[in-house]
Amino acid sequence: MDLLPLLLITAGATALAVLSQLLTGFGFALVIVPILLLIAEPAETVGMAVVLGLVMCAIMTWRDRQHVDRGKIAELLLGSLIGLPIGAAALAWLPDAALKWVIVASVSGALLVVVANLALRNRRSTTTAVGLLSGALLTSTGINGPPLVALLRANQYPPSRYRATLSAIFTVQNSVGAALLAGTGKLSLLFLAMLGAGLLAMPPAFWLGERLFHRIDAARLRQGIIGMLLLCLVSVLWFR
Repeated sequence: MDLLPLLLITAGATALAVLSQLLTGFGFALVIVPILLLIAEPAETVGMAVVLGLVMCAIMTWRDRQHVDRGKIAELLLGSLIGLPIGAAALAWLPDAALKWVIVASVSGALLVVVANLALRNRRSTTTAVGLLSGALLTSTGINGPPLVALLRANQYPPSRYRATLSAIFTVQNSVGAALLAGTGKLSLLFLAMLGAGLLAMPPAFWLGERLFHRIDAARLRQGIIGMLLLCLVSVLWFR
């Protein structure tokens, strides 16, 4: 594929992923990865998802920092630090088919919690366990959002607090992924060109997404989350 069409597709995929993240709190990798896999190698696709996701979530966390539940973040990070190496080991040892069904089980559980309005107990042990699962899913499958979404929505967070807290934990987790990526020394000129196109697409997508988000109440946010979880299930079963 010629460079210009590739960069335009990258920019469009990034804009759609930013809108998804702004409106539902997650889904960046879910949107951008399947599209970029059609035009780029897996290593470049994953790198784009991690680096652009880090940039976006860091901006969201800074802008919404007054809404972040710092106590919840600390508990989630404790679990994540345990889960990250577990996920890496699972990636090395488990076959792809097994990892696929791990994702399906995780997303299905989160969907059940959101649809049925199940109440997860707001205890440190529960939060730490969710952080562990999310961290393990990040390094084994790349899809780490569903357990966090289920926990924060089950605790009836208002939209702003929900999105800010979710962005904060994503920022930390993606930072680890970006550091691992930088350590490989495999960043190509094509990757840098795609990254530039994605970064240029972010400001207008942010502008539109922020205006749409402030029109969303808790009921509409719940509907959007359910839609994204269903899309996640379909994409996992179809693309992986």
